[in-house]
Amino acid sequence: SDLLEIYTETTEKMQHGVMWINEEGHIIHVNTRLIRELGYERQDFATKTIFQISPYINFITWRNHWNKLNSEGKITLETQHLAADNTIRPMKMH
Repeated sequence: SDLLEIYTETTEKMQHGVMWINEEGHIIHVNTRLIRELGYERQDFATKTIFQISPYINFITWRNHWNKLNSEGKITLETQHLAADNTIRPMKMH
């Protein structure tokens, strides 16, 4: 859709990494900046979930964050992501 294309183009222009995650924890979009920061290939994210990228987030914690997002309209999480080189990188999720 045109709206999805606009959102995707907008995230590509951002100066920080962007990851869109659905209710089940599946990663549905990442921008180029995040791909570079974590060292993965774009296609790697097609099969990954937030649970594979963020070792401290499981389905239950993600569901709690999702519910809070829906009730409050926004959330900020301090977490860590596993990079392709197996290092842990601190991240802030909004």
